[in-house]
Amino acid sequence: VSWENLEWIMNVNFWGVVHGSKAFLPYLRQAEDAHIVNISIDFGLMSVPVQSAYNASKFAVRGLTESLKMELAGTPINVSCVHPGAVRTRIVENARVNEDAIGVSKDRLVAAFARRAKTTSEEAAITIIRGIQKNKRRIVVGRDARIADWIVRLFPRSYEKIMGLEKAIRARARSRSARQKVDS
Repeated sequence: VSWENLEWIMNVNFWGVVHGSKAFLPYLRQAEDAHIVNISIDFGLMSVPVQSAYNASKFAVRGLTESLKMELAGTPINVSCVHPGAVRTRIVENARVNEDAIGVSKDRLVAAFARRAKTTSEEAAITIIRGIQKNKRRIVVGRDARIADWIVRLFPRSYEKIMGLEKAIRARARSRSARQKVDS
């Protein structure tokens, strides 16, 4: 990923959360009961190949949010981090996509996401609201995210193999190596 894209994604995904939390905190401190809800994603629970910058930004949101929860203990401000899986929205259609880095076209990525996205935005909202009401530290949204979360927790040293996350990367590396041998 280029430095420009790394900075862009950190500015949007991480610094946006930092600035939003910081901007609202003085108002929340004045409330009798308040809640900060920051959105990470399932990529804030596990790493995914060719998504290094995105993963870093979402892990940073998770780390910030969990620290805020501890720092605000004993105050009327509660804090939750939301980790949705694939929710039926237009997020992938509107996303910046480096087709060379991920090895597929944006159209194929959008189609694959559409097939995977089983959770509606309404279902996601209900899950998030219930999580806020229960003052959950971590709100995992969607069956896909819950399964991924459990696999990562049960197999922290090998989840990428179990979930087949390295499979496509290894195949691309072998293909690239074979092409280089043919060319030389």
